Amino acid sequence: QTLRSSDTSGRVVDGRLVGTIVNLEDRIAVIDSRLAPERDHALASREAVKLWHERVRLLDALVAVQSTGESYVGL
Repeated sequence: QTLRSSDTSGRVVDGRLVGTIVNLEDRIAVIDSRLAPERDHALASREAVKLWHERVRLLDALVAVQSTGESYVGL
C-alpha cells in the first residue's frame, strides 16, 4: 500500500535508480512465482518462510528506494 500511495509521477529518476528498482521488482516477481498458490503445496514450510522473509526485505528496500530516491545498501 505504501508503494501505491507514493506519488512518483513527474519525478525525474536517474538510470541507476531505475536499474535498482527494476532489479528489486524482478527479484520479488521470482519469489512470487515460487510462492504461487498452485506451487505452494510443493514448498517445504521452512523454504516458504525463508521466501516470505526475503520478499518482505525486498519490499522494504523497494519502498526505501522509491521514497528516498537513493540506492538501498544491502541488496
